[in-house]
Amino acid sequence: MKYLSTNKNLTKTGSRSQTAGSHTVNVTYKNMNQFKCECCGEFHDIENIDIVLKRPISYFMITEEERNKRLDHESDDFIVIDNETFLVRGILPIPIHGHDEFCWGAWVKVDKQTFADIWHMHEHDGTGITYEGLLDIEPTGYDGAYEAKITIELQTPDLRPRFIFQESSCKMANEQKEGLSLHEISELRKNLLD
Repeated sequence: MKYLSTNKNLTKTGSRSQTAGSHTVNVTYKNMNQFKCECCGEFHDIENIDIVLKRPISYFMITEEERNKRLDHESDDFIVIDNETFLVRGILPIPIHGHDEFCWGAWVKVDKQTFADIWHMHEHDGTGITYEGLLDIEPTGYDGAYEAKITIELQTPDLRPRFIFQESSCKMANEQKEGLSLHEISELRKNLLD
């Protein structure tokens, strides 16, 4: 699968304490885009912190030769395969301890009616409207995420839907509940993108 990072500028400067695992560490910011982590002593980038999965698992289950025949629609936000698999792109937020959030650019499989509803709502304010779907990603190290039940929360037209795990014990769902430290996010990005 192809991973691509996107922009995420956090504007914290100076020093602050944050929890990393079971202990508190001090984090020093070099500038708006980097922080020095006391867990490892290195400076990590904050800019471009999100990780986007450009296409869902269902897309990669089709050979390149078959895609032209089987993809009824393909864009950066919506994919339809064989007029029976309907996929919507959104964000799966993970809280960052002491900060805003890190987001996975993710995909969810939905039924045909939900797909039609979200398609028609993507140019309107859908704040407060929710649907259900199944997660259609599973990054390396996140066994059990694929086909986990997701609540889809629509937002304003300029924002992609938010994906929130329903009851799940997978690692990604636990991270969404508990959050991660900046150090853990940095390590995650290094492991997936390097």
